[in-house]
Amino acid sequence: MKKNLSYLPIGDLAEYFIPAILFAQNARKGDNKIVKDRKINCSIACIGVNDHRVLINEMNYVNSPGFEFMVYSIWTDHSREVIRELKSAGFRFDSMHAPKQTGRLLSEINQQSHDQAISLLKESIDIAYELGIHILTTHLWDQNSNDPKLSRNLESLYKLKDYAIDRGINISIEFIPHTNGGGYVPTAEYLYRNLDPAFSFTLDLEFAAWNGEIADVARFADRISNVHIRDYNGSPVDEKGRRYYCLPGMGKTDFSFAFNELKRHNYKGIYTLEARHYSTKDINDSLELLHKAMNA
Repeated sequence: MKKNLSYLPIGDLAEYFIPAILFAQNARKGDNKIVKDRKINCSIACIGVNDHRVLINEMNYVNSPGFEFMVYSIWTDHSREVIRELKSAGFRFDSMHAPKQTGRLLSEINQQSHDQAISLLKESIDIAYELGIHILTTHLWDQNSNDPKLSRNLESLYKLKDYAIDRGINISIEFIPHTNGGGYVPTAEYLYRNLDPAFSFTLDLEFAAWNGEIADVARFADRISNVHIRDYNGSPVDEKGRRYYCLPGMGKTDFSFAFNELKRHNYKGIYTLEARHYSTKDINDSLELLHKAMNA
């Protein structure tokens, strides 16, 4: 059977792939790695290559103190090797993003899909533990679902509570929109009131910017453990209707305002750049822009 060599992370769209050789050609080599006083981590999804050997090489040029890990589907047959080599390379991983289809599977009616989602989360806990990661960000529902089934999905999540705690893993539920009306903030408020205190939240600044709700969700800072950073230019899709991740500086988000609001509410968690870039130079330019905004 022919092996699927797709460059897609689990749950991502094909139009956003960047072959490893293209990224490597665009990358800026010979730069000094700057991490002093930097507080913003980088998701490996920003690098956008899933040949782990190329990925490891490019990570050396990213000016972030740490990284967010995620599992690419192409690694399924040799994930242990990838994890072993990443550990040997000595990178600091502060967080991990569980497979994005977890939320979709949890929102399915059939029990088989639901059980598959829980299995994916359990496997993610194991990987996070092996890499020394303490924050595991996950989706709890499908943002395209008419009914996010929050109550039912929370009950399923709680089955993993002790398993995660025993391994030092904090499961962080990402605030994402859904189509059942009410918007972003009411869902966040529901979770803030009802989620077991053993769990935390991940705030996505792009989603919060959709309706100008950054200040509204920053007040939940005492339960937030991870902040995902992308810009927003007024539309989540491009002119062809495809999902579009806007790079910092290319949209309308006031990052200084966002960081100051979180600081005002005594946010103590991590920050993670999460948008596909075309080179390490582009990544470092984004990190520099965000560093300046954070210290403005």
